[in-house]
Amino acid sequence: MRRQSPYFPLALVAWGIIFLLSSVVTFAEDSPLLKPASLKLLKGKGAWAIQIYRIGGIGGAARDMTISSDGKVLCDPPAVRCTNGLNAEELKSWTEMVFDAPVPKSENFIPDSCSDCHITAITIRRRNAKGKEETLFATWGDASLGKVPELVKIVQAADSLRK
Repeated sequence: MRRQSPYFPLALVAWGIIFLLSSVVTFAEDSPLLKPASLKLLKGKGAWAIQIYRIGGIGGAARDMTISSDGKVLCDPPAVRCTNGLNAEELKSWTEMVFDAPVPKSENFIPDSCSDCHITAITIRRRNAKGKEETLFATWGDASLGKVPELVKIVQAADSLRK
């Protein structure tokens, strides 16, 4: 009968770590957390669209929300219910928030290590009064909320649209 090496359990742990790291790298390469969403803008000056993508927490659930200057609010997965749309007053407030948001100095504020943090990515496309289009994008974790306060304010306002 063959004797099992005393290092066998360590080898299993090492292979498990390698597997987990390779799956994280694969996830990161095509993750919506790393690049701006491709959002369509309505025609005309003053149009805008926002996509907020969140993932994480203990369950690792992903949520996606899109809001646009025509007042539409869409949530994914559909089980996460959103308001039916923005009224005229809300739309005015959202338009001000969107055009007041500065371009972030950096796009990536994800902490190096936090196994159960929430990670948020926001893409804002907007067309100003002169017709110039601009895309803002940033990603952050729970620990780096203070680095993009204007964008966090938009995400918090979006959270209030969930039912």
